[in-house]
Amino acid sequence: MGAAEHGVAADSPPSPSLGPLASLARLAAERPTVRQQAAPVKAPTHAPRFPVAAILALIPSTILLWQGVVDRSFTDVQVAAGAPEDLLGFGLWTLLVPLSFIAAFMLLWVWRLASPGIRRGIAAAETALFVAAALLATWSYTLLKARVFR
Repeated sequence: MGAAEHGVAADSPPSPSLGPLASLARLAAERPTVRQQAAPVKAPTHAPRFPVAAILALIPSTILLWQGVVDRSFTDVQVAAGAPEDLLGFGLWTLLVPLSFIAAFMLLWVWRLASPGIRRGIAAAETALFVAAALLATWSYTLLKARVFR
């Protein structure tokens, strides 16, 4: 029975006094270790999140712009024929308040993802667009209501 049969390197002399576990430990200590190189870890990117957030943040502004245009589109003939109860019945606040909360959440999301540069400009433009859309909706609703209840 040779040294190689007991799991000891051929160039190491057998050591019966240490026992098989000690011999194995010495062999492991003498053996060079080979480790695989780990693949470089890429930092997660937020690139796809910003366009999604920016597009979703446009939805409340679009709804308010549409409402403002619809309210302004009523002619005097249509108003004289009958009040548009579907627009005036619930009032503007039932539309404006929930949309404002949703828009605030989405715009905050856009601002958090916006890095300095063009993304900050997009976030600022979307915020200004929402404010303008809310003002247009409020103005056109107020004018329509004044025309209906004169």
